[in-house]
Amino acid sequence: MVAVVVAIAVAGCSIVPGFEPAGMTPPPVAVVVPPAAMTLNLSNASTLPVALVVNGTVVEQVAANDGAELTAAQLPPLPWIVEVRSPSGRALVGMTVHAGDVWSAPIPNGGTQTSGVAERVDLSCGRIDIWSGQAMYGPPPRGGVPGDCRP
Repeated sequence: MVAVVVAIAVAGCSIVPGFEPAGMTPPPVAVVVPPAAMTLNLSNASTLPVALVVNGTVVEQVAANDGAELTAAQLPPLPWIVEVRSPSGRALVGMTVHAGDVWSAPIPNGGTQTSGVAERVDLSCGRIDIWSGQAMYGPPPRGGVPGDCRP
């Protein structure tokens, strides 16, 4: 079973065994995802339509309660400086993805250790996740603060 859980909230983050944060050196047995095979994902479980911006250019408009998966062929060359912006252009969440950030390797207990890049923001109108590699799971949305969902 793949044990991958990363919870990154506005207030901080927690790391679950089996997941290595981006920038970790992969073990010698790791399978590194080649840059041309990498993807960038967005889950917009909020009531706001948002723009996915990579290296300063809007690459996708994502409706409220929708998502997107883009391949490396649809994106500029790595590294990807990623932002999710509100309709007025306000940055809601961001991250940077480098070549070599996404990999997997077997671990002694029969599981798989993985590495990827992911960020999350919990707003009062819903949750927005962005990731390259493994998607994030849990904890449940924590809500936001009044006014955080203004366009």
